[in-house]
Amino acid sequence: MRRFLRKIALFFLPLVVLLICYVILDPFKVIWHYDNYRAHPDGVSLNRGFVSAMTYKQQYPTYHYDSFIFGNSRSLFYQVAEWKKHLPDSATCYHFSTAGGSIRGLYDEIKYIDDCGEKLNNVLIVLDHQILNKMDSRGPYHATPPLLTGYRNWFTFHANFIKTWCNIDFLRYWAEYKATGVFKGYMNKHLENSDGYGYDPITNEESLDRNDSLIAAGSYYDAKKIKEFAHYQHPAVSPILLTAEAKKVLTDIREIFTRHNTSYRIVISPLYDQFQLNPEDEKALRAIFGDDCVFNFSGINKWTTDYHNYYEVSHYRPHVASEIMDSIYSGKR
Repeated sequence: MRRFLRKIALFFLPLVVLLICYVILDPFKVIWHYDNYRAHPDGVSLNRGFVSAMTYKQQYPTYHYDSFIFGNSRSLFYQVAEWKKHLPDSATCYHFSTAGGSIRGLYDEIKYIDDCGEKLNNVLIVLDHQILNKMDSRGPYHATPPLLTGYRNWFTFHANFIKTWCNIDFLRYWAEYKATGVFKGYMNKHLENSDGYGYDPITNEESLDRNDSLIAAGSYYDAKKIKEFAHYQHPAVSPILLTAEAKKVLTDIREIFTRHNTSYRIVISPLYDQFQLNPEDEKALRAIFGDDCVFNFSGINKWTTDYHNYYEVSHYRPHVASEIMDSIYSGKR
């Protein structure tokens, strides 16, 4: 019996060691407190929604933000400096961005701010057919932070990260990057190259400084980059996405805005894939949020017909976001 227990202990020893290292090293920055979650990047992708939520929690008592940009990573390039041109001078802005994004995740973010007793004077929500097709966010990098769910998903949230941490390829790439400080192309499968990223810890705003520099120098859109855009566009109308449950959650968001007397705008992004949001979904959004507050830029238009408006097939550039903001705040469609 003693020999059997010894074998069991030896079998589980590596896992125990990995778990101890996970807690101590906190590679995904989801255990310990950080004044700046983006400081000292070590190649590990973070849960953007978690960073947004925890940064907001520790800073709202100081800054008392009253104006918010919500959305997935496509909302990143709606720059606060440009947005403030359309807001009262007193507006204090925060970029509550996530990766992936979902309808319930959006509600959880807005409800958390409301529960904190803070103001929602101005809101810009950036949507697309991919967000509207998801009720909940799953996976380590997309899952809703436990802080926003009342910690109902605490176990599954951390279980996803532990599973990723125990992946042999992840550990190998992470250890190599930590030891050498050199990011190699094959590491993209499990890590991210954060060199050249900009970050403002007060507004939680990110920027792709290195990419912008390359674009300004005329060297970004080389043959390899242009090839990424080839054959990616499939102009079509998306299927009807909004379920009765989704409409209920969106209505709950609208009711929070009504209580706060929020000035809000809903943007449907111009994605490079040229998918047009289904007219029934657009009609539903207008019925919930008001015809004058929903702006649909999906499908084929001046932005989606030129790859120079995009960093890659998933993200359009800040000048597009700036032009959209100019349009929606001037009343032009």
